[in-house]
Amino acid sequence: SRLFAIDQPLDQGQTRNRVWELAGRLVPMAGAGLFNQGLMDLGADICTPREPGCMFCPISDLCEAYRLRLQDVLPVTRRRGPLPHSHVTAGVIWNDCRQLLIAQRRSKGLLGGLWKFPGGVQHSEESLEGCLQRRVGEELGVRIRVGNPIASIKHAYTHMRITLHAFQCAHLTGVPQALDCADWCWTTLDRLKDFAFSRVDRKIIEAFTPEVLTLGPRASKS
Repeated sequence: SRLFAIDQPLDQGQTRNRVWELAGRLVPMAGAGLFNQGLMDLGADICTPREPGCMFCPISDLCEAYRLRLQDVLPVTRRRGPLPHSHVTAGVIWNDCRQLLIAQRRSKGLLGGLWKFPGGVQHSEESLEGCLQRRVGEELGVRIRVGNPIASIKHAYTHMRITLHAFQCAHLTGVPQALDCADWCWTTLDRLKDFAFSRVDRKIIEAFTPEVLTLGPRASKS
């Protein structure tokens, strides 16, 4: 909203549609994941909701709000009730070669193009383990065994709050397919840094303890 000096409440449907349209024009055809990660880092560290660090912003010369001296009053939001909350699962899925299975989000939508640990939103009357097995099957077409929990991470987006539950998992059967994602990859632990992850998925990596790294898939095969 600051970049284009949008002075309408962001929680109005018409304004949200306009923001998505403008954002879609900015996303490059190649490297959408890196672009989105850069935007999130910019919003988290510099273009914060309050007291933005415009003097340190690399795109301040393109920002209409900065030019018009509106950066301290934008974005405009209306007072609203509590954000909805969902429980979300994520699997740190190992194979017998100590490789990890990751998936790339589709280019459109929230966090488009970024990589993630497979999983998704828990349905009512569904266990976290059952949710994770279901979503990995829907997303990648493989069967997994869910093992030890790694971390539960609370995170807030503009429109919802989540608690992300990450688990150690072992790949059982099936060749991964991009069924409900843009792409997938088996990778090694030391190569995770080469992929663009969202902030919340990076928190999963930060939660890897020596026990997680030592046990690997064995933690999921008891």
